[in-house]
Parts: sequence; structure tokens; C-alpha cells
Amino acid sequence: MLLESGYTSEGSLIHQPITERGVVDGLVIRRGPSMWTHFVALVALVALAASTVACGSTTPPPQTPEPEPHHHELHLPPVGPSVHVTFDGKIADVTLSAIPHQGSSLPLMEIWKRGFPAEDPTALHFDLVGSDGFHPGARPKCARLLTGAEVGEAHMDIVTHDVSFNEKLDLPGCYRVKAVVSVDATR
Repeated sequence: MLLESGYTSEGSLIHQPITERGVVDGLVIRRGPSMWTHFVALVALVALAASTVACGSTTPPPQTPEPEPHHHELHLPPVGPSVHVTFDGKIADVTLSAIPHQGSSLPLMEIWKRGFPAEDPTALHFDLVGSDGFHPGARPKCARLLTGAEVGEAHMDIVTHDVSFNEKLDLPGCYRVKAVVSVDATR
């Protein structure tokens, strides 16, 4: 005896002897998909998934520029309230908050004038030193020392001690020292 499995119109699964194709004891049988149909569908899905993984995406994800990290994110040693200014073997400590300023920065030349007011900075060359010991001369692009005119175009943030320059100078980024603790001048 052959049995046919299927679902009644109410959704119940039944197994009944086959009497007439599609009708068992007066009930209309809706046949579900055969096992072969399930197998073919499964193979097609696996093949599609494998081809998607194998091909991959040809378009790289968009790159967003990362913001320049703050010196705290660079794990630099902290800076104090003052900056050392050195010249001819002499050292002057200049407290930044004692210099009149507008906003959060002040001209770097004002720091020099507080340390050595009698010295004309125009004929001097300057090196900036960060709290981690970095100075621009350590990089090939910044091997030369800054001129007095260039330092005249620089500003220092009084909280972070980060130095910035007027963009018209077009200096390499290695001159923009973070967390400056010393301004060293030579003839």
C-alpha cells in the first residue's frame, strides 16, 4: 500500500493511502515540495554563498582621514606651566600664564622676549623641544633650524604647548612640535 503525505486545508500533516491523486478520503491534499527540491535549493544557496565569498568586493571601503591626535593621545609626558628658553648656555623659565594673550595661544616670539629681552631674535636660529625629547632636526625634512622670522610667525597653545605656524610659511609638519618644553636659540 502506498501512503501519501501532505497537509490538509486546515494545515494538519496527514499520511493516508492513495486512492485518487490529490484526494484522500474526501480531503484535498496539498503536496509540499519533495526532498529533491529542498536539496537543489540548498545546493544553489551554498554555491551562491561560496561565489560571493570567493569573489569578494572589488570596491575598497571608504577611507576617512583620522584626526590628528592630541598630545595626550600620543602619550607624551605632561607639560608644566612654563617653558625653558635657552641661549648661550643660559636658561630662563618663562611662565606662559604671565604673558598677556588673547584666546588660548600666544606668539612664540613673546616667550623669547620674556626670557631674553635684550637679545635681538632676528639673527638667531631656533630649535623647539617636545616633552618627549623630540625636536624638528631629528627629521630629514626639518634638519635646518628655524629662523627668527619663522619663529615670529609661530604661536604656542598655553595649555597644550603645541606650536603652530602661519600657513603661508609652508613649513613641513615636523616643525609643528607638540608639548613644547624648551625653545633653544643659537647664533
